Amino acid sequence: MLRVTILVALLPYLINGMVIDHMPIPKFETFEPSGIRVSLPDMKGITEFFFWANINVELDGKNLGDIQLMTYEPTDGVWVIEDVDVKLNPGDTIYYTFFVNINSVVHRYERQKYTVEGMVLEV
Repeated sequence: MLRVTILVALLPYLINGMVIDHMPIPKFETFEPSGIRVSLPDMKGITEFFFWANINVELDGKNLGDIQLMTYEPTDGVWVIEDVDVKLNPGDTIYYTFFVNINSVVHRYERQKYTVEGMVLEV
């Protein structure tokens, strides 16, 4: 009985013979005068990448955030989402949740945060 319980508990993580033991951490790039780029390295089986966020305001309850980005295909082995209108300053905190669909199983990572340290001049 214990073996069945363990197997059922692990079933969502067993995807086509692959165990999802970690999810890559999103990489943030922030630009002057405005813009944000969030990226994840591609992993076998990813079909969607969603990103919801607020600047300096925590996400709570059903609040999806002022920033809602998504992509359905990688570019050169990287899942990239961008919003050129987001204005950020060093010290701002991006509160975010992201979702990754891997082989039809959605992995949700909630209540994350990233503090803007520097900006890249967008030319």
